[in-house]
Amino acid sequence: MEKLPEHINSISLASMWKKSDGRRRSTNIRITYNIYAEGIRTCQIVDLEARPNSLEMIKFDYFRPREIDRYGIIRPSASTDIIDKNSSFVNGFKVVKTSTGEYAYVRESDNILMPYRYDIATDFNEHGFAMVGKNGFVTWIDKDFRYLNRKGEMVKEETDNSFYSWEGVDDFSKGEIPLSRVFVREHGNSTFGKMAYFTTDGTLKKFYKYDGEEIDRSNAITDFDGICSNRTLFDKKNYISCSERLLFAKGYYIEYKDIVKIPGVYDLVSSNVEHLLNEKDGKGFRLEKKQ
Repeated sequence: MEKLPEHINSISLASMWKKSDGRRRSTNIRITYNIYAEGIRTCQIVDLEARPNSLEMIKFDYFRPREIDRYGIIRPSASTDIIDKNSSFVNGFKVVKTSTGEYAYVRESDNILMPYRYDIATDFNEHGFAMVGKNGFVTWIDKDFRYLNRKGEMVKEETDNSFYSWEGVDDFSKGEIPLSRVFVREHGNSTFGKMAYFTTDGTLKKFYKYDGEEIDRSNAITDFDGICSNRTLFDKKNYISCSERLLFAKGYYIEYKDIVKIPGVYDLVSSNVEHLLNEKDGKGFRLEKKQ
């Protein structure tokens, strides 16, 4: 494996293959991750053994994680032999590479090598989380080495070692309310099948409509897919605007048609957002202020 970039902005699963040598079926599984660092994309390729005699697997643009057990990924025994320890401690831990090609963490306080192994691992950030990839998933872990699963729970691998998590994770936004987009793509499609926003509190952000109704994060927030797929990251102004919808980092979800229904709406939206709404992405939409 090549050394990872110093600062990773996002990781997503690119593809997953099952390979055969002609004599044995399913000799190994190759996982390819896309890694974006400062606008530059590189790939990380991981080869893992597969259980013999399992069914042949065709390429998936985005691998369906629930089939991992069926195809039987076999990880190497965790090695304690560190072959690359040149990295520095960052926020209490440093990333090292072991003789099996896996990544692990050494804790600064006692210089102990932690028992968890990953295909991709990054430094812990100022919020206490690190991006990792394992078994064709990507997600966040905290300093207790709990990972964010697909249900939005932080769980220990000892409790749930399936590592059933996400196919893409982005760095936290830089605004007043940092949020990280996590997502799963539709099988064989470029749009999002499920999308959510991870908070620095270790939970998934809840969003509410103007009438106080909570949005089902597995459905309504995913409405930002399609033409919005590449425009669903919060900026420093703490909002997203796309396809006649607004998503505020504070936890509001608003459709343009409902703007005037909100009491005190002009106290809620900034002048920048109001200006954006007036222009409707340059298409001449005009917001009528409710008297």
